[in-house]
Amino acid sequence: MAADVDRLIVRIYEAGVSGEGWDQVASAVCEAVQGEALWAQVRGGNGVPQAPFLLHGISQRAIDDYAAHYWRLNPVTGPMMTSPLDEIRNLDVIAGAGVLQRTELFHDWAVPNGLVRSLGWRGLAGDGDVLAVTVARASGVDWSPQELRLLRRLAPHFSHATRVGRGIRAARDEARALRSLLDSLRCAAFLLDGEGRITAANAPAIGLLRAGDLLRDDSRHLRAAHPSADARLRASVAAWSDGDVGRPVYLGPVGRSTPLAFVLPRVGADGGRDAGAVVLVPPVDAAVSALADWLVDTYDLTPAEADVALQVSSGADLRDIAGERATSIGTVRNQVKRAMDKLGVRRRQELVAMLAAAAGPVEVGLRPNSIGCVPPGT
Repeated sequence: MAADVDRLIVRIYEAGVSGEGWDQVASAVCEAVQGEALWAQVRGGNGVPQAPFLLHGISQRAIDDYAAHYWRLNPVTGPMMTSPLDEIRNLDVIAGAGVLQRTELFHDWAVPNGLVRSLGWRGLAGDGDVLAVTVARASGVDWSPQELRLLRRLAPHFSHATRVGRGIRAARDEARALRSLLDSLRCAAFLLDGEGRITAANAPAIGLLRAGDLLRDDSRHLRAAHPSADARLRASVAAWSDGDVGRPVYLGPVGRSTPLAFVLPRVGADGGRDAGAVVLVPPVDAAVSALADWLVDTYDLTPAEADVALQVSSGADLRDIAGERATSIGTVRNQVKRAMDKLGVRRRQELVAMLAAAAGPVEVGLRPNSIGCVPPGT
């Protein structure tokens, strides 16, 4: 399941950057959460919806009717415009219990179009615009915790992929398009050719190369410092260059953090994929929760148990952990024991080995907004 979600997230970024394949992404998302419809559109600061760039399971006529009339009657519009970005909201209850179900919008538009149950979220789309995404189902069955958890993982990636894609397309007519993209990101960004050679890098990327603990420059080829991470990085870059789907790459561990690199295809001036890739590396602290979230979802650890287990696996002393968490060493020792019991290991050496092995496939699972690569001013 985790690998399927990872692949879906990568497909979201591919669609965002290329502007193609969104319908297949929407179909896969709807199938995963048993939804019948998904649509996405960019809205300006006044909340007025623009033409959607993605429609799946809903007609253009229905969207046109909504834009012409029904959106003004929607009691959800106000609360959604003030809700936190990339937070999944249940549109059936956001305006108050039963309020939406008593509206003209619900009876004359939502029900006839098979949109009885709906979830939505908003994210930055760049240039002050907001991406609005809605997932709906025709049945009255509510969403399960597993379905909500999946959508919470996907929401920030929808927003970020859209933002990066719009940035690329906006800069396409400029002479320094790719350079502008690299400089606009608040994270390390490398531009690679088809052989994995670095052809451009912004200041944060150069800083990572100078530090040398995560990435290095090997005769102009981008390499990861850890051998296993380097193999994954090469495979992901090669996958993009060959037209296949690459994977985000786990680069760590570095202390308690779980740094990730996101490999995206290069997009040419004609909209096609060039040979090569763009590698984005968010700030290390932005991805600190990736493995912890996976431990919670997969092995039913509590957040505290997952955090303590990761600290122990990185070599932290129990006394230091207790001091940082403002708790007793006995509490920390019990949390470590419960975590090891749930993970099926008996010794700390086995815990370290297990988490090191797990870090390979568990490369995505970020909390909302954790990717950390955003244009200035957002």
